[in-house]
Amino acid sequence: MTKVSIGDKVKTNGGCTIKVIDYENSRNVTVQFQDKHKHTVKTTATNIRMGQIKNPYLPSVYGVGYIGSGEYNTRRNGGTSLEYQTWQDMLGRCYNTEFQKNNPTYIGCTVCPEWHNFQNFADWYVNNKFHGLGYHLDKDLLVKGNKVYSPETCCLVPVSLNSLLNDRANDRGDYSQGVCWHKQKGCYSAQISVDGKRKHLGLFQCPIRAESRYKSAKQEYIQQKIREWHGKIDDIVVAALYLRIDNLT
Repeated sequence: MTKVSIGDKVKTNGGCTIKVIDYENSRNVTVQFQDKHKHTVKTTATNIRMGQIKNPYLPSVYGVGYIGSGEYNTRRNGGTSLEYQTWQDMLGRCYNTEFQKNNPTYIGCTVCPEWHNFQNFADWYVNNKFHGLGYHLDKDLLVKGNKVYSPETCCLVPVSLNSLLNDRANDRGDYSQGVCWHKQKGCYSAQISVDGKRKHLGLFQCPIRAESRYKSAKQEYIQQKIREWHGKIDDIVVAALYLRIDNLT
């Protein structure tokens, strides 16, 4: 292509088709990407000829995520922005097969189409009242067993609460949560994780009694965390925690 004219259609280096829709001069040309988003960009004739025009709606993160067009940037103060890092990590848990090899509990997890667009996720994230406090993005607390990251199923919670309800189903073997066989003692052991440290609750001849001891300790621990984080977590998180207490009875 030697001359750029209105109506020309050109392939970019990223494989997208653009159409020239306005031409003021060689330094001021408007093009429109020919996809469902119809995003327009002001560029130069030289960039058009070289195919050097990026489509913000082209999936570039794990094959599904795209930056979109809006106020939120991927970088801030010379580094990656918090909202972008959180978004990228979320997509990685769902669509990075290498990550899932070491974290199989994320196999089958997905991100809702709305959040494939970084701008949409960042808007939800930045406008959450607990943004910037070091809280983690959680998809399991509000909906037990949930596999989809979405505005309806996710919340921001402190790190200690994020791991509070992890049942570690893949690690606990043949027994109920909080129960394991103590080979040396020849009986069942009940134990609970408290702030990341394993706490022994006692030895029992019956696995049902060991499970009961674990459940009562877990209920007490959840109630302690609710008191500890009073006013620092969302009401829907508190309600979800009380529901988990009820389900342990």
